[in-house]
Amino acid sequence: MFQRIIPLIKFFILLLIFFIIQKPIFMGYHAGIYSELNLKTIAAVIQAGLPMDITMACYFLVIPTILGFISIFWISKSLLTILKCYSLFISTIIALLFIIDLQLYSYWGFRLDTTPLFYFVSSPRSAMASITLPEYILGLVGIPSIIAILYFCITKVVLKPKYWLTTNSLKIKSTLLLCVSLGLIFLGIRGGWTVSTMNLSRVYFSTDEKLNQAAINPIFSLMESSMKEQNFSKQFQYFSKEKANNLVDSLNHRISDEIETRNLLKITQPNIYLVLLESFSVPLMETKVEGKTITPHLNAIADSSIYFTQFYANSFRTDRGLISILSGFPSQPNTSVMKYTRKTQKLPSISSTLKNAGYDLSYFYGGDINFTNLNAYLKGAGFEYIVSDKDFPIQQKLSKWGVHDEFVFDKAIEYLKVRRQEKPHFSIIQTSSSHEPFEVPIHQFESNKANAFAYTDKCLSNFIENLKTIGEWENSLIILIPDHQGAFPENLSNNSLDRYHIPLIWTGGAISKPDTIHTIGSQIDLAATLLAQLQLPQQDFNYSKNLLDSNAMHYGYFSFPEFAGLWTKEGGVILNLKSAQVQSIGEKEEPFLSQLKAYIQKVYLDMDAL
Repeated sequence: MFQRIIPLIKFFILLLIFFIIQKPIFMGYHAGIYSELNLKTIAAVIQAGLPMDITMACYFLVIPTILGFISIFWISKSLLTILKCYSLFISTIIALLFIIDLQLYSYWGFRLDTTPLFYFVSSPRSAMASITLPEYILGLVGIPSIIAILYFCITKVVLKPKYWLTTNSLKIKSTLLLCVSLGLIFLGIRGGWTVSTMNLSRVYFSTDEKLNQAAINPIFSLMESSMKEQNFSKQFQYFSKEKANNLVDSLNHRISDEIETRNLLKITQPNIYLVLLESFSVPLMETKVEGKTITPHLNAIADSSIYFTQFYANSFRTDRGLISILSGFPSQPNTSVMKYTRKTQKLPSISSTLKNAGYDLSYFYGGDINFTNLNAYLKGAGFEYIVSDKDFPIQQKLSKWGVHDEFVFDKAIEYLKVRRQEKPHFSIIQTSSSHEPFEVPIHQFESNKANAFAYTDKCLSNFIENLKTIGEWENSLIILIPDHQGAFPENLSNNSLDRYHIPLIWTGGAISKPDTIHTIGSQIDLAATLLAQLQLPQQDFNYSKNLLDSNAMHYGYFSFPEFAGLWTKEGGVILNLKSAQVQSIGEKEEPFLSQLKAYIQKVYLDMDAL
């Protein structure tokens, strides 16, 4: 009677052991992050993650249990063949996701979800560009090795013919026993008898976020992310719609209905260059390596230009940041609106507004323009002249991302030399050399990352000098803005405001005079601020604030797969979206916690309505 139960128990134990072993391997691989490990900490992580590991093992046990039912009434070697194929399949899935998660965590700081799948599907070459040679080797060796070990263990311990091919005379009792087993499996999948089913927050046990991350089962994380992805109207629903709208209105209240602003420009229709600085940040500008400033040219530009000192990134990847910058639409914690081309076509954009005002539009990028559906978004935003990696000669494609920044800037200068001058133009230049794996043609520092940022900094300086040489400087506004949160220095936490603190710099001959502006804002505020300076309509940008309007309520906002933050000069909060832990900014949590929850809720409702 128990011969059908024994292999299921062994199957369950084998999977559970492997999931448990993953945790110290994960922490050991990321020893730079988990630098103070000891047996007590490892045991605490394993204990916290055990319920989720049990849930995941139970998921994988459903098919063998069903085949166990079948084997009671039908004895055939075909069942054993099916089980072997299934075992090979799950061994492959477990190995593949384990290695992918192991490597991606270094770059992103959160466990595996659907985000990398979107990047890979949109452009496999670009998605793989960050991977270094040792990581390739780890994948090539590690994945087959784990598959072989796991499959060998399952076949030797679980798939013995005596368990599956022996005639059972106690069919009814065996069936009842398997029914009980299946009930226990579904209870394990659910996560117990509690009101809530298994979710990521169930493994959170520490105030140290990196320990909570280590406790998560990456396969469960991916599965939960994929199941929730498109139910936008049902995610982050903290309040009734009426209350959420009232809370957001309270966040957006005005001191006065009158708009009090000032003019920063001396030209009504300047040529505009928006330079997206890959992964730059204020902490980067303030950091010295080997006694030297990494970004001397950017720092010098900031000192002689209009510098918004309290400006913040909305997210952690370019596709999310670009939507915030161009469309003034806030980033979302667990998805990217750029995935959904039907929705992005309905978003307003700085570029389409400028096009309606008579501007020519151009976009310069050295990588794959189809990566993350970028091309579709740009077309919808009105760009007709788009330069990407395919527009450069093969000898310039020296980077895994495509073309180094110097060639991209040069391509923009070439375009300016030959274009017609009747109309003003809006050009975006997207840099990429300061993206991992940080391979650039200069070696000023021992650190590859520092070299990459120093290289882009120098390329930016050369571009500005070239603008002056060709006579474009005096009638130009150059906007320097990073695409997302910073990547250097490396010790900044994902739930730290410093990580999201980025420069916004306006320079060029079109500015009236250098200035320093201390208003709190984020990437979504560029649209209203710029368009107000150009005396163009901003009413379509519902989330964007004119940073120069002294009667408006100004705040910063960011989102990350694990966190979201909102703050003003009076205080604010950072909310852990998985565990609901709250980190105060200043002394006040309310009304900011309620406003942040309502803000995220409204973003998802608005995204659902697009």
